[in-house]
Amino acid sequence: MCPYKIDIDDLGFPIIKDNDRIYITNSHHKIKIPVLDENTALFLGIMWGDGCITNNNLAKANYDWSIRIVEDDKLFLQSLLKLIKNIFYIEAHVFHYKVKYEVKFNSKIIYHILNKQFKFPDGEKKDRLHIPLQILKDPSLSKNFLKGLFSTDGCLTLSNNYPRITLSSASFEFIKEVDKLLKKLKFRPNLNVYNRKVGNKLFNIRLNGYEQVRLFYKEINFIGDKLPKLEKTLTAP
Repeated sequence: MCPYKIDIDDLGFPIIKDNDRIYITNSHHKIKIPVLDENTALFLGIMWGDGCITNNNLAKANYDWSIRIVEDDKLFLQSLLKLIKNIFYIEAHVFHYKVKYEVKFNSKIIYHILNKQFKFPDGEKKDRLHIPLQILKDPSLSKNFLKGLFSTDGCLTLSNNYPRITLSSASFEFIKEVDKLLKKLKFRPNLNVYNRKVGNKLFNIRLNGYEQVRLFYKEINFIGDKLPKLEKTLTAP
């Protein structure tokens, strides 16, 4: 696929271009001009899973245009840091909190690209997530978006030699969009509702059985430590 240009001229503030880099006035922090390709789609899927951006009002007040992703998978973490550097030429910071790691970087440009171009919600994500229209138009972008999403919010289980891949979300409309996208990609997902004892309802999508799991491995797959677990499941006697 050919990468798609991302519109950086309609973010609400002037951007200075310097060859293949861009930056804002009074900033020496230059980033690579981003394009929407398979790597960016993967990053977006990760953001929609475990990422967040600061509430817009707080970001303006504190000039804190931070992008954060929380994970507990070291192998995933290594891939994510390389991905961010590859897409944006940014060295993200890593903070360790007991069993979790937070990947964080600050960029007003990337913040607004996520928020304005791809409609990623600032602050609370629940019931505000939607798959970007740009992703839905291209099968390759869709698959890489789903790879990032399942690598963060998905899980693989094996019970009585029966494998299952599950994706969970508290946002019903979003999980319905994922269900529809998987069907478009020739999967047969099952959509379920789980009533938790504490908290809101949880909605999940399940890909059941070896046929669906093999198709997932071929078309979408994981990054991080879920990948070797999936490969072991599919090669076990």
